[in-house]
Amino acid sequence: MMTDKPILLAIDGDRFDSIDELHRWIQERLNFPDYYGGNADALWDSLTDLLYSQQSVEVTWASFNSSRARFGQSAEVLRDTFIDAAKRFPTRATVIISP
Repeated sequence: MMTDKPILLAIDGDRFDSIDELHRWIQERLNFPDYYGGNADALWDSLTDLLYSQQSVEVTWASFNSSRARFGQSAEVLRDTFIDAAKRFPTRATVIISP
């Protein structure tokens, strides 16, 4: 069921000490199911399920370079997953990445 307001996901790249912590926070914030796997494939599956349900999501990722410095390619894969979802659902997903 679509709501009028998008879900806002504001990631602070300086906040998280591990990629697992970031995944748990995303899971909680987007109300992903308990079986969410905490990896890029699980993010894609749960995020696109949410978008298919007509829900809108706005993702902002501040201090992305800080996340990349700590989590390396894992941060890049998460960023790319959000971007790919926005390309697939351009009217329901917005992604802004700030260095």
